[in-house]
Amino acid sequence: MAMYVALLNQENEAILKELESLSRMVAEEHEKRKRRTMALEKRKRAERKKLLFVVNTLGRAGAETALLELLKKLDGREYQLFLYVIMGQGEMAGELPSHVKLLNPRFSRCSVLEKKGKRVMVRTILSAFFRNGGCPDKLCFILKNLAAMRKKGIFQPDKLLWRMLSDGAHRFDVKFD
Repeated sequence: MAMYVALLNQENEAILKELESLSRMVAEEHEKRKRRTMALEKRKRAERKKLLFVVNTLGRAGAETALLELLKKLDGREYQLFLYVIMGQGEMAGELPSHVKLLNPRFSRCSVLEKKGKRVMVRTILSAFFRNGGCPDKLCFILKNLAAMRKKGIFQPDKLLWRMLSDGAHRFDVKFD
């Protein structure tokens, strides 16, 4: 009987050693999978498509509201979302989803319809005129189109200044998809 007990103890010890070995192997395999999953997620984050949205202002209007709704619906884990507001102002900036990066170096939350907002707009237009060079070309464009508008008897400041604003927009080092 003592011999039988000793034999059982030896078998039990062998089984325990094998269980410990299997437990270590399972833990190591779990750790490997965890590392692979983390690496895959990191690669996915790095491979997210970079999308840039450009809008005139973030004033409370239809296009801006629709854009904000679209940005809320786009998955920040799948896309890196960027927004550039040409006029650099608008009262809806506080409603931007947290996963959207606003690229404007300066941004005013005042409405373009307010007195202060109009001053900010003038400053933005003047800054755009001098930004990125090409001032003579911008001036020629304005004068040429102003003459054409005058000839037609129509004055459209938005059409007159649009090219200057786009040519004078900020430039970014980020490449977008």
